[in-house]
Amino acid sequence: MNDATTRNVVIAGRRTSVRMEQPFWMALDAITDREDVPLNVLLTRIERSLPVDGNMSSAVRVFALSYFFALAQHDIPPGLAAVGAGMTKPWSRG
Repeated sequence: MNDATTRNVVIAGRRTSVRMEQPFWMALDAITDREDVPLNVLLTRIERSLPVDGNMSSAVRVFALSYFFALAQHDIPPGLAAVGAGMTKPWSRG
């Protein structure tokens, strides 16, 4: 299952590309729709939590998995999901 797709995106004001499998792009689309946040804003927030040598595609995959796991556990307050920057709970305000 290597249906990876590359998308050109703007992260922190600069154009770049991110390559991920289609289910992860679908997950990001669902998150941005649910949270009413633009994709570039969400990706910028995820990137800010990365270590200097971190991999953006991996960070996005972990974020999406963490988001939906927390949602399944009823651990995400409504309207806060994509607001924060920490990868432990990237949706929290703190």
